[in-house]
Amino acid sequence: MFLLYKQKFKDWRFLYKLLSCILIFILSILTIIFSVFTEFWYVNSTNKDNFYNSIVLQNFDVMLSFWSSQTIFIVNIWFLFSLIYHQKEQTNRFTNIYSQINLTIYITITALIFWVGIFIDSVSKLDLELNWFWKLNNLSLFCSFLDHLVSPILMITFLILTFRKNKFNINIKKQFILVVIYPIIYLTYIYIRASILQANDVKNFIYPYNILNFNYSIIGIPLWINSILVIMLIISTIISTTLFYLWINKFYYKTIKEQIIMQIK
Repeated sequence: MFLLYKQKFKDWRFLYKLLSCILIFILSILTIIFSVFTEFWYVNSTNKDNFYNSIVLQNFDVMLSFWSSQTIFIVNIWFLFSLIYHQKEQTNRFTNIYSQINLTIYITITALIFWVGIFIDSVSKLDLELNWFWKLNNLSLFCSFLDHLVSPILMITFLILTFRKNKFNINIKKQFILVVIYPIIYLTYIYIRASILQANDVKNFIYPYNILNFNYSIIGIPLWINSILVIMLIISTIISTTLFYLWINKFYYKTIKEQIIMQIK
């Protein structure tokens, strides 16, 4: 048993998964503690809604409603399961290459939403040097920033390294079918949650992102045009990100195949 673990710790893939799992877990736990239990990042005693029994419960519910929070948690769970199924990832539906690509797509979208949102906010405040960030003393925000930076980098890097080491002949049709399952589940959850909150006269964070509120026009255009644009944006983001990672896999697949042919010759 000792020799088995010693062998695993010499495997860079095992170490990468282990360290990624630990790091993301620590950052996620710290973010939850500070934003939900101590600093009440989303709502506090002055704007808490009566529907919730406590400030903690409302803050936790709001945090879980964000796509970014959910995807970071799922990535953390993926690294944990990939540790359990180390060297046997392809035998498990949650850790196989299709799931790995899907989760990398989701966490890439998380990074785009978070960092593009920050850039737009900084431009709107004419603060291109991000002075507000350097003055940051809010622990929940600081941990959240690290979480939204570290988690995408670790997952994207691991997928690219996986492509480099293995030859995957991805079924494109299957990949596109699988990749839309979680976004559909997420959007269904968001609109059911919003209906429940509106029915109970909740005022704060009914939607985690204004862009998902079809009753609200982001740039002052007619609602029906706004809704079409939002749907097109969501679909095009998923498709373009999927195509990007499929292209990377195709590149490495072709490279590895050529190397094998050269070795045979």
